[in-house]
Amino acid sequence: MEYDRFLLRKKLFYPKKLYYFAIVVNFILRFSWIFTLLPIWWFTKTFTDVQAMVLLLTFAEVFRRTLWSFFRVENENINNYEKYRVILEIPKLPEEDNS
Repeated sequence: MEYDRFLLRKKLFYPKKLYYFAIVVNFILRFSWIFTLLPIWWFTKTFTDVQAMVLLLTFAEVFRRTLWSFFRVENENINNYEKYRVILEIPKLPEEDNS
């Protein structure tokens, strides 16, 4: 087992630090929605601060999903290196002959 790539695959497109950063950030942001379940007085007594928190958590979720979409594209490129799933044109359906 290679300890320099702990929890990572053998072929990487991005620097190793980015993968570890993404693992930690994903773990934290995956459960950040729990803050919306806390009562308002936990944070502040004004409603606008709660709205700002929800907006911030929304942007955090968008960032999390965007980050993992890059890894999804990378995974597709690594696993499709022999071009098994390449379709250059969509085949036409056979026409039915009603005569």
